[in-house]
Amino acid sequence: MKLDITSSVLEKGIDLAKEFLGKLITPTVEETGLLIKEKVTFWKFKHQITILNKAREHCLKHNISPKAISLKLLCPLLDNAALEEDDFLQDKWAILLSNMVDSSQNIENHVFPFLLSQISKTEFLVLEKIFQLKQERVKKLMLELEKYNLEKSEEEDTLAEKVKSFVEAKDSYESRSKKWDLEKALREFRKDKVKILNNLKEPEFIPNADLQEFELSNLIRLGIVKAIQQHYAYANSTKIYNEPNADYLYLDDLEIEISDDGEIYAFSELGELFLKACSERK
Repeated sequence: MKLDITSSVLEKGIDLAKEFLGKLITPTVEETGLLIKEKVTFWKFKHQITILNKAREHCLKHNISPKAISLKLLCPLLDNAALEEDDFLQDKWAILLSNMVDSSQNIENHVFPFLLSQISKTEFLVLEKIFQLKQERVKKLMLELEKYNLEKSEEEDTLAEKVKSFVEAKDSYESRSKKWDLEKALREFRKDKVKILNNLKEPEFIPNADLQEFELSNLIRLGIVKAIQQHYAYANSTKIYNEPNADYLYLDDLEIEISDDGEIYAFSELGELFLKACSERK
């Protein structure tokens, strides 16, 4: 079937999409033939128009001035996006495109369109829910860290300076003891800050019940999710001899048993970057 675009009900949408597309590439739309060519079906063509216009709307909404991006990136993105029928995932394609043409974010990763083409709506919804939970957790922790820095950083710096400037008398147990007490006080003072920093590094775990086994396997295959092997250790009872004059404590007959305790699943670094690229800019 030959498509007569001049009489199509999509004429206005085509014009808007062509105008937006013209900002993303250096050659003209007519030269590249990205949208209108004999081998492109009307079905794919309609989806491309829909996604391009959704991306255009996201750019207008967030005051994004679209930059030109590589055809090596744009062509596969539009080809894969054109196969998507689901409105929810079409919107994710549009958000991904709008983020990639946003010069303030500098996202030009060729793997993101491939990842989006390989996952289902169910998989994406689970990932998005977990990603949003992590964003909320990180935001809360950053507020706690900011509060700590405002209220306690000066006192921490003063204590740290005392430890740094302390001159330890040679061969003096009393002097060493004073320094140890200062260091202990500093560690105790910093424990809340250390706890916040450690929690910020914690991965966001994905409950097994939220995904089927084949869905987890797919996400692991793509590198979006990583499996973390869990172990537990058991130490048998042992003797510690009390020798006050000894420099070290010795444990006799210590045995530790380490056993496999299954796997847990968490976002990989790639997975978090991918979800961020598919999330509407705040």
